[in-house]
Amino acid sequence: MSLLRPWLDAWKARWWDFRRADKFEIYERCVEAALEDPKTQRMLGKRPGVSWRSVHDRMLSTQGIRLTMSQCPGEAQAAFDKACEDLEDVQEKHQAAAEGAEWPWWGVCLLVAFVILVLLSVGGILALAVAVLVLAVLLFTSFSRTAVWSNLRKSVVAAGLGIAWAVQRVDTGIRAVRWGEDLQKRGTGPVVAQLIRHMLGDDPDSLFIPGSYQGLRAPRAPAYIVDNEATRQLKRKLAQIEYGTIAVCGPRGVGKSTLLEQSVDAAGFGLLAQAPASYTPHDFLLSLSVRLCEKYMRSEGYEAPELTRLSNVRRLLRRLRLRAQRLIRWSAFAVPAAALLTLGLSAPVRSLYAQYAGVVAQFADTQAELIRDRTIEIWHGNAVAASVRVCQSNGVTRVVGVTDGRRKAGRRR
Repeated sequence: MSLLRPWLDAWKARWWDFRRADKFEIYERCVEAALEDPKTQRMLGKRPGVSWRSVHDRMLSTQGIRLTMSQCPGEAQAAFDKACEDLEDVQEKHQAAAEGAEWPWWGVCLLVAFVILVLLSVGGILALAVAVLVLAVLLFTSFSRTAVWSNLRKSVVAAGLGIAWAVQRVDTGIRAVRWGEDLQKRGTGPVVAQLIRHMLGDDPDSLFIPGSYQGLRAPRAPAYIVDNEATRQLKRKLAQIEYGTIAVCGPRGVGKSTLLEQSVDAAGFGLLAQAPASYTPHDFLLSLSVRLCEKYMRSEGYEAPELTRLSNVRRLLRRLRLRAQRLIRWSAFAVPAAALLTLGLSAPVRSLYAQYAGVVAQFADTQAELIRDRTIEIWHGNAVAASVRVCQSNGVTRVVGVTDGRRKAGRRR
């Protein structure tokens, strides 16, 4: 519908001009069309006093009309003026003829048309020609001096002038359409734009009046990239080297990422990776390798498998499985080695056990008996070695301990 809108508006304006065929109304329609233009509407209301109504009133003033008409003189305007004069002349003659006839001319014309249709339907063209000839002879010989002839003649003249007026009205409408298009193109359109700029003040260009928001909404779209010296220099560098590193540096927002994206798109096979400000090198290299492999597989016509993140349970089971496999591999060497070592040391161990088993058992029994006796003495309070007395006097803490009947005293402040 948006594509048909300009076409429909143009034909609507043509029909308006053809139907009205009035110079002032066509001029007003052209002024309103110029004010409805999107380029003009963006400038309206940007400053006080620059409104649709104020511009419309100034364009309809005598000075505005004179200025606009002077911008588009030519054959279209002259032809429309002449057609309007001819139309008024034919209309005056038609009204004079219609007023001079006592009979209504349109009634006479309808009666004549009805008779002609009847004759054509009954007898054809020959019967019509004979009837017209007989009627002309009768009117000329019998009614040439009567009021019937006068009224009939005036009605026929009025009808002829009516047909002439209709033809002239069509011609005037066509001339009006042509003049309206020329007036809107060369007259009201430029004059309205100049008038608005004049009403905006001395510095109309200082106003931010965007013509479209497409570039602002898609700043990284390829259609809005403009080649500059940096782009040409990078292209020369890429054409000169087969492999290597090219550093692109510059302040923030100057177009480094856009330049790299454009170079990657132009390459046969390329990958663009954004490195964050803080990242882990291992994770970044792993992610870069995965993306590189996926893109290479897709470029060769293969489908890259989906990478799924394992759950915590599956990761734990996977870790246990790896450790179990490691333990099994280690056991495959450790168990036979331990068995061989045990078999090799069995004889010396048995010899040492037979030689020192009695001595070790006797020493263990002696120590266990000593510990038991000592514990019983402590339990009954007979062993003063485990007694400790703490007394405090005059801010001095005294700790007295007795071990094996000997008294030891210590003082601490």
